[in-house]
Amino acid sequence: MRLTEWMDGVFAMHDRVRQETLAGPEKATYLQARRDVCQLLLTGHMLTLKTGEAPRRSLRVVRALRLDLELPPGQLVTETLDVSQGGCATIVPERTQVGDQVRFKLHLGLGTEPVVGNGWVVATARLEDGDRRLSLRFEEVSAPHLDLLELLVFDAVVQNLRSRGFAG
Repeated sequence: MRLTEWMDGVFAMHDRVRQETLAGPEKATYLQARRDVCQLLLTGHMLTLKTGEAPRRSLRVVRALRLDLELPPGQLVTETLDVSQGGCATIVPERTQVGDQVRFKLHLGLGTEPVVGNGWVVATARLEDGDRRLSLRFEEVSAPHLDLLELLVFDAVVQNLRSRGFAG
């Protein structure tokens, strides 16, 4: 079987998952295929790393989602720049430090309750306008919410590959 034929099958199963019509052994096959596609993309990313750069542990996609943060100065409502199952990036005006713990609420826009948890600031970068790009690693996120994050990331992968004419 050619890669494009296999991907067409994965995309068809993904569509059925979104329609809630995939179950049983087929759903298990889909979940494994979804993990395989993500692992292939992560492996491709590793090929571009420079010496000393650390490989990603989870696939990251560009998504603007509402993100409520509890920062030391107070509550901030912002949007994500990108999101993964393991964390997200956003722009904040407040000064934050690597190692700060942050309470967050991430609104996925999937008709579900927001993902709520604690996160750790793992990187910050000063931007030209004085704001900071903040990278947050999620902690204490429930298994069902991790599944929803994985689905959201894979939705973006499917949309991106389809828009480029890859498959499906």
